[in-house]
Amino acid sequence: MKFAYDDQVAALVAKDAASIDDVVAKLRGVDALLDGTRDGLKWFNTLYLEVTLAVKDRVARNDFSSGAAGSAYIATLDFAFANLYFAALRGWLGGGALPESWRVLLEQRGNAALARIQFALAGVNAHINRDLAVAVVNT
Repeated sequence: MKFAYDDQVAALVAKDAASIDDVVAKLRGVDALLDGTRDGLKWFNTLYLEVTLAVKDRVARNDFSSGAAGSAYIATLDFAFANLYFAALRGWLGGGALPESWRVLLEQRGNAALARIQFALAGVNAHINRDLAVAVVNT
């Protein structure tokens, strides 16, 4: 299903993020566009924004067992990880390639018969089970 604001979402994720602040800005921008009454992607994106804000706070406090070095690693991992979500959105919205793990959520995002939690969990599943390993290796 295509939504009227999909081109605006595509524009927001057209370039990769280069910092946690970039990730937060992109997630907030996408979140502001998504219609929570009709678009299931809203519920993954909202959850991901909340998690990213918590990670950003911990990075700012050097709240990792390895201190500043751990925070620097997590900061880099955070935007590398988020860029895989943004790449999946670019692929979907642009009609290009995307990981199969994202396809179900993106194909069903307009399915009103599904619960919000199902969309959030489908996104978490795609992002953690596929994207996290790729981001760790790349980082």
